[in-house]
Amino acid sequence: MHVGRPGFITTPGIISGLLTILIVVAVSLARGGALFSPGPLNAKAGAQLGGITSHADLSSKCSACHTAFWQRATLADRCVVCHADITTQQQEPASIHGMVYKGDPGISCRKCHPDHRGTEAPLTDMQNLYFPHDLTGYFLIAHQKQSDGTSFICSDCHGNDF
Repeated sequence: MHVGRPGFITTPGIISGLLTILIVVAVSLARGGALFSPGPLNAKAGAQLGGITSHADLSSKCSACHTAFWQRATLADRCVVCHADITTQQQEPASIHGMVYKGDPGISCRKCHPDHRGTEAPLTDMQNLYFPHDLTGYFLIAHQKQSDGTSFICSDCHGNDF
């Protein structure tokens, strides 16, 4: 039996590997360092926070929201750097953020506020959230189906306000 270097470490293999790395770096640099962008951020202007009026203003600063896998901070930790009032609201049981946080303290901001869905996409989308209505004193047990047998959706009661 021949013992030596693995069979994949050959001159053509090394050249192919280095060429692949070079191409990935070149594409990344050509795209302004954003190799894997999932799409444009919301550009709807809101209250100015730290000189920023929309998430689109951060499009070249991914690390303002996203953390590296080795960091302890989470995306939600980064959200409250700018949206500091949310931390206060989470401690107020009567606020919507307080009710959601009390129902599931581990919930991520992205659950209701997804981004990278386009410049005109709404900033809030609660369709994928189970909101703890019972914490508001309004139980949904008797409100599973409408009189025609179809399931209720949020906008049936709330309109399109959220």
